[in-house]
Amino acid sequence: MRVNKLFSRLSIGILCATSLTIAANPAQAVNLTNNTIEDQQWITVNKEVTIDFDEKVFEKNNGDKARVGLKANRNPFLRTRNEIEDLWKDDYGLEMSSDRKKLWLYNSNCKPGENCTGDENIDNDLATGKGEYIDKGKTIKYDTKKQGRVLIIQENETGDPDDNVGGTISFNFTDTDENGEELGVLFDSLGLLDLDESKLPEFQVKFLGDDNLTDWFKFNERDSNVSTTSQGNTETLTLANSNYITEMTRQRGTKDGKVTDENSLREYNFDFGGKRITEFHVKLSGSGAVTGFNYSRQIRRKVPEPTSILGLAAISGLAASSLKRKRKSSNTELS
Repeated sequence: MRVNKLFSRLSIGILCATSLTIAANPAQAVNLTNNTIEDQQWITVNKEVTIDFDEKVFEKNNGDKARVGLKANRNPFLRTRNEIEDLWKDDYGLEMSSDRKKLWLYNSNCKPGENCTGDENIDNDLATGKGEYIDKGKTIKYDTKKQGRVLIIQENETGDPDDNVGGTISFNFTDTDENGEELGVLFDSLGLLDLDESKLPEFQVKFLGDDNLTDWFKFNERDSNVSTTSQGNTETLTLANSNYITEMTRQRGTKDGKVTDENSLREYNFDFGGKRITEFHVKLSGSGAVTGFNYSRQIRRKVPEPTSILGLAAISGLAASSLKRKRKSSNTELS
């Protein structure tokens, strides 16, 4: 279940309005950050971003480039001592960190014992797709959408992948304006794999302009007031009083015929009331991996000189294509 919730069409409407404004006054462009008219051919728009850790990201190291496009049995820290925390900063305005151990990437597209990150000892409960395996004499079956690489806090930095250490994974959004002021992002959804069966994840954010983080909050899927709808093996849960979280979907497997959270897949959809955030934190009490997340960042885009009908058509076409474009994740094939 790759994170795939559609974003608001608000930015599309704004872009259409921008086209009309430029048509009325070709010498000026609209700065959408503060809604003022400036004598420059730039606009600021929200750009949708999906991070799924399958992106081809590079890091300069002594003039060389270290590729994150992993083969199935490789990890950038284990094989090359190449840390991944800052690799998404330049292209996506994102820094990652953990309060305990190193962050690793793990290939979840595998059958246990085959083509997984690690050598002989793999972490079976991080597998996605369809399969089964034996754990302590019990048969575990799972059937989820393949997730590609996922992000874990690695318990043993010299061995095979193991996400059971728990801890907090932090995402800091680093985009700034021309004056160096933080811009923040509109955070939309996040996916988690293989959550601890007895404990639920907690979340915390920092809003743009605030000095303090929010209190920790969570989606209590065991609340007696949870409303659940099912389609196939996917359940959608809603809870009216769940702070900042509108709904959660999950896919779970079975252990000897009983529902289990091992290899389970969850997606949390958030609503921060249009407020931008600069930090997002996920606290895991035990096992768990981040499969990906969605957010919208502000970027400045140069617009064509609308001195002719062709110039105006180019701008209008950009808005129209946004209405028709089906959201695609930024992931690429595992290499």
